[in-house]
Amino acid sequence: MSWHELYNHGCSSYRHNNYIEAEQCFVESIQLNPAHSLSWYNLGTLKLKMKQPQEASKCLLVAKQYNPQHINTRMNLASAYCLIGKSKLAIKELQLILGIYPNCHQAKELLIKLESVKNPEKRHQD
Repeated sequence: MSWHELYNHGCSSYRHNNYIEAEQCFVESIQLNPAHSLSWYNLGTLKLKMKQPQEASKCLLVAKQYNPQHINTRMNLASAYCLIGKSKLAIKELQLILGIYPNCHQAKELLIKLESVKNPEKRHQD
């Protein structure tokens, strides 16, 4: 199969909750086309779903490298950072998202939550 066919099959497998097969397809797609950002993004998203945030962050960083404007990559990367205890990196990522997409409500909400946990006194001042 071509990298594109593998990628599409991986997406289909993911939608049908066949995560093992989806992972295999995304990995093989990446082996054939390492610069395909959506294969990296989907592999990272799958790793998040499989509760492997450390691995997810690695994949999502590569995806971001190839396509820095992809908002879902950045949101999932921020989520992975939260799960592995890297709140400063998550906050930085969310701020970058809002710099690109100032109306992204999901990024705003998560940023407010993270900043209130980081600075609890700020929550009481509002």
